[in-house]
Order: sequence, then structure tokens, then C-alpha cells
Amino acid sequence: MIKKEHTQLVSIKRACELCKVSRSGFYKWLKKPVQRGTDVWGQKIKRIFHKSRKTYGTRRIKKQLETEGIVVSRKRIGRKMSEQGLVAKARRKTRATTNSNHDHPVAPNLLNWQFDVQQPNKALEKKPVTLKEYVSRMPEEQKPKADKILEINPKHEVFKSLQEAYEKDKEKLKLYIDLLYNQALLMEELPLEDPVEFANNICKVMG
Repeated sequence: MIKKEHTQLVSIKRACELCKVSRSGFYKWLKKPVQRGTDVWGQKIKRIFHKSRKTYGTRRIKKQLETEGIVVSRKRIGRKMSEQGLVAKARRKTRATTNSNHDHPVAPNLLNWQFDVQQPNKALEKKPVTLKEYVSRMPEEQKPKADKILEINPKHEVFKSLQEAYEKDKEKLKLYIDLLYNQALLMEELPLEDPVEFANNICKVMG
């Protein structure tokens, strides 16, 4: 092949004679633009990449090419993508914000799908939630376990009876405290821990 840098070593005329081409043909060839081969692989990879909204990497592009009857390695696909500046988007991980599979207490459904309220802030006034309802809706293992605390006015007659029992009969003191505690549960509409024992204690006091 005759190149421009070779003209310093041999004349154009002698070079054309050695290559068996005419001088006019040589000069005509010089004026033609350089033709490069079309990058078929790169065009196919680019088409698949943009069709996937820039989410396909070498693995999925390779599978797509195989469906079209084209077998090519992932390494070559990666090189073609790098030459064209094609970078697949990383899939964003989704984070679960709601978990209904739990044993925690669930707030009561006060509205009960009744949305036809004439005035604002009136739906909650129709059915107030008592402490008993809230505790009863809780799972058994989630119900609060607290120490028994009994508050009594020291000026009340009951306090005097408790003070006498404390000084003379500790068993009677325990009986009085159990009765007062269960009475407080009933007043708060809470279930008794042992209704049979409560009834027996009343009978002991009245007997």
C-alpha cells in the first residue's frame, strides 16, 4: 500500500509502477474519506441498554443477545459498554415501612367505617375508650403486670381499721387489703384476678 510517508523514500511514479496502479487512480484514492467498519456489536448492545431504560448490565444484555441468536462473552460486552460510556443504574432497595405481623396492641377502630360525621371532632366523642377496653384488647402476654398499690385517705375510718389490724392481726390486714384492692378494680371496670377468692373474703368479713 502506498502511504504519504513513503513518498520520501521513493517517487510517486515509481511506487505506482511497483504497485501496478495509475497515478490518477492513486490521487483519486487520496481524496476519498477514510471508511471505518460499523461497530455492529456496539450498536446492538447500545440498543438493548437504552431499551431497558439503562438498567441492563452485562449479564442481562448477554441473555438478550442469546435470544437474538448472538453469542458473545460478558467481558466483551463490558468492554463495548465502557467504550460507549454505558453504565447500568443500580436498583434502589425498597424499605418496608409497614409491618402488620406483630403481637403489639392495636388501637381500637373508633370510627368503624362511619365517615358521615356532620361536624369535626365529633366521631371520637360518641364512644370514649375506657381503660378496661384498652387492656382487654391487648394480647395476654402484653398485658401490664404491676405491683398492687393501694392509696387510702389517712382521715378515713377504713384507715383506722387497717391500722388496728396492722398492730394486732396481720392476717386480717391482708384480708382487708385484698378486699379494698378488688373493690378498686370493680370501680374501674377491670376484671378481678380471682373472683372466687374475693367472694370468700367477703364471707369471712361477714361471718
